[in-house]
Amino acid sequence: MSTHKTKFDQVAAETFVGEHLNVPEIELTMVADGETSQAFLFNTEEGPRVLRVNAHSKDGFLKDQVAHDRIVATGLPIPKIFEVGEIEDGLFFAISERAPGKPLDKFSKDEIDGLMPKLIAVLDAIHATEPLGEGYGNWDLSGKGGCKTWKEALIKSTQEDDEETRAAEFYDIAYHDKLRAEILPLIDNCPELRQLIHDDFGFNNALSDGTEITGVIDWEHAAYGDPIKDVAWLDFWDEKQGYAKAVRKHYEDEGRLPADFTQRLTCYKLLIGLGSLGFFARSRQAGSYEYARGIIDRIKR
Repeated sequence: MSTHKTKFDQVAAETFVGEHLNVPEIELTMVADGETSQAFLFNTEEGPRVLRVNAHSKDGFLKDQVAHDRIVATGLPIPKIFEVGEIEDGLFFAISERAPGKPLDKFSKDEIDGLMPKLIAVLDAIHATEPLGEGYGNWDLSGKGGCKTWKEALIKSTQEDDEETRAAEFYDIAYHDKLRAEILPLIDNCPELRQLIHDDFGFNNALSDGTEITGVIDWEHAAYGDPIKDVAWLDFWDEKQGYAKAVRKHYEDEGRLPADFTQRLTCYKLLIGLGSLGFFARSRQAGSYEYARGIIDRIKR
């Protein structure tokens, strides 16, 4: 079990929302969420809502608020954040609109195939959105990227394993060092593109009603860089779905397929793998660590 996942039970959530919104006997439904936050669904007279709780930081919630306020005008379906605050010392919450439908990871492979054109259209819309500020890499609440170049951002992402991460019993330092050494030359060949990317798109961060993509959530990792990294995220975690193949055909049909598409895709997938290994070690998820390592080994073969 992850040591990073926020633990906030349904009774505590109902008590908080009931008191905070002055709605006695409110019922909440706990839902599966990401690796960090806990989420609950509930209804109000104004419409359906989501409560998210995070025991680490409120910055991700605030970044969602920035994304809605500054990006939603482009037509992207980003739920409105009504409030971000603190339940108690070190425990943060956000209350937002609830997009209709369910997360993409709750759909079958055939259903995702049917939604693929809509999903690619949303990716295109994200990548066509003007950056909110200067810089590259992950951007802060002012919209400024933290690095001067995309290459700097990529190299920085290979250096995130701290002492706590390396202390995990199953952390394989030799494997990490070898993988990092294999990735660095690939980074040298990545172009200095500066487009808006979500950097965590799909699965439980995109919702659909079965016909349209109705919501894009969790903008915490949004960055400025190469849009193929968003494709790599999808393909890393579910290569069998054929995300990269579908995007490649889409680019070919539009006459904009980069000659180095495959090389960049591979680089970013290995980067995602390295980062995932670090996260799973940091959160003490041995099974997920080995699962990600298996994906990396398949990519390298």
